[in-house]
Amino acid sequence: MSELRNTRTVNSLNPKKAPGPDGFTAEICSRSIAANEEVFLEILNKCLELSYFPTPWKEAAVVVLRKPGKTDYAQAKSYRRLGLLPTLGKIMEKMMVKRIRWHILPRTNCRKYSFIPQKCTEDALFVKSVFSAFL
Repeated sequence: MSELRNTRTVNSLNPKKAPGPDGFTAEICSRSIAANEEVFLEILNKCLELSYFPTPWKEAAVVVLRKPGKTDYAQAKSYRRLGLLPTLGKIMEKMMVKRIRWHILPRTNCRKYSFIPQKCTEDALFVKSVFSAFL
């Protein structure tokens, strides 16, 4: 099974989000990658090997929207900026994060709870209360 399909990287993209400056929507990218996943994985692996992130994949189109309910639109804080990033760049970032986690998480201290999947503050409190009961 392909790494892309196994990690659900492509399917985790929100199909309702606006595309970046390249115009490629999540659906276009997911269908293109599904047609030949190995080609995209080769591109991704070559980018990682060369320590290269394609410049067009990190250029955002910035859209300025009015915030609803504001009375004075002469103020800059009456507007919201949205950066629309290319979908292919988002996919590459997700794959990089998944690979980094795969390498780092097994080596992480078992008492670390922040930024670890399936662990939360309540887990840390529970472990502390269990150990303090024995002391």
